[in-house]
Amino acid sequence: MNRPSQAKSHLRLVPAAGSPPPGDDSRRRAIARAIWTDIHWLMPAGRTVTITVDGNVINVSFGPKLRLVHSQPNGNEEPAPMKLLTPEIETKLRENAKQRDVDHEPAVKFFNPCGGGTWLFSELGEDGDTLFGLCDLGFGCPELGYASLGEIQAVDGPLGLGIERDLYFEAKTALTVYADAARAAGHIVQGGPELDAAIARHKAEKERESVSKQPGS
Repeated sequence: MNRPSQAKSHLRLVPAAGSPPPGDDSRRRAIARAIWTDIHWLMPAGRTVTITVDGNVINVSFGPKLRLVHSQPNGNEEPAPMKLLTPEIETKLRENAKQRDVDHEPAVKFFNPCGGGTWLFSELGEDGDTLFGLCDLGFGCPELGYASLGEIQAVDGPLGLGIERDLYFEAKTALTVYADAARAAGHIVQGGPELDAAIARHKAEKERESVSKQPGS
């Protein structure tokens, strides 16, 4: 995500009313830091997170919402959403789309940083908008299908965040193998027993097909 380099999200711990018992301050700070570790990566620049710990009651509040912006040459500020497709990824997706009979590896992963929604795409149509891949909307039934790049880019989620591209995604296998594993797990997986089992099944199927094509088999 593009963020102004000079702005940061901040953590502010507010003590509970009254005098805390000995050692309670360090406990509150430990809890606050644990919460901050889980949520700080979701925060747009310039937001303040206030965490209040009072016994077993934990309250988390957020400061004023700020837009993620970049300055245009004319001095105006425009929303600066993450660029979902780099030129290299777009080229790969378009090339894959020309080979419809090939089971390609996914070239890109999108995800919703604020909730359900994960996509692995392997193809981009000639219209520059129609993506093909594995779609998981968080309902427990991921399926292969088509999606609109424009509609995904237009998503405006909580905290001012939209759909993002996984910068560290590296495909391990073909799209249909990911689909097989996702159906078994109920959601898209990038590793673990479901993906390992799916890879093994597809490898065994290819070996059986290879044997069956040999003369005399």
